[in-house]
Amino acid sequence: CESCHRIDPQGNAEYGVARPGFFGSDGQVVVAEFSQTLKIPHLRNLYTKVGTFGYPDGDFFFNSPFVPYYDPSHQGDQIRSFGFTHDGSKDQPQRFFNAFAVAEEGFQDFETMTAVADFLFAIDSNLAPVVGQQHTLRKQDLGNPQAWAASNARIALLHQRAEAGECELIAKTRLGPFELGLVYENGAYTTSFSGLPALSDAQVRLLALGTPVTYTCVAPGSGHRLGIDRDDDGMRDGDEQLWGQW
Repeated sequence: CESCHRIDPQGNAEYGVARPGFFGSDGQVVVAEFSQTLKIPHLRNLYTKVGTFGYPDGDFFFNSPFVPYYDPSHQGDQIRSFGFTHDGSKDQPQRFFNAFAVAEEGFQDFETMTAVADFLFAIDSNLAPVVGQQHTLRKQDLGNPQAWAASNARIALLHQRAEAGECELIAKTRLGPFELGLVYENGAYTTSFSGLPALSDAQVRLLALGTPVTYTCVAPGSGHRLGIDRDDDGMRDGDEQLWGQW
């Protein structure tokens, strides 16, 4: 597997690229293995394909009594129409792994298959685990000690990871009819309105007394665009709303 699906955090670093690393693919192609020439895919999105259930019986390579993972039973309603592999035909990675059981160095037991599948669902990447984490602070949280403690711990974690450079922290809420975007930088929140000064952490939390505030850790380099200038044209989102250019 690793001969095609490379994991190398320093891949291409010698060329001075901004974000080096191979995480499931090094950009080469699969030659003569399928009905068409395909680029070796990365593996960072496999978790999004979970939900195609079941596979027909009688497929010698993928679902027969001779392979480590054999299960022809009906698995219930599907919640995804496209599964794994290039054509979406496999219901889970273990089904695809059956094809490699014929090789001596291939999969010989279901437990190993499952362990590898679990790894693939959370494969390494050049994004820290905090990227994509989100928390919404609500009015009722401020008056509930237990909820406030949980929210406070989560928001503090997002701040810490942003300050460590693992993500950029943004927040979204509303001011009356307008959406208010914020991006955390230099210990304060820059707002999406050029006429509105930066807000402190406490001030942003107090906004939840009126409207919920949703915090999101986004990928490094995308905080300004996702937080306060969605079309990246240099004019903040709030100003565009005021001028009817939203």
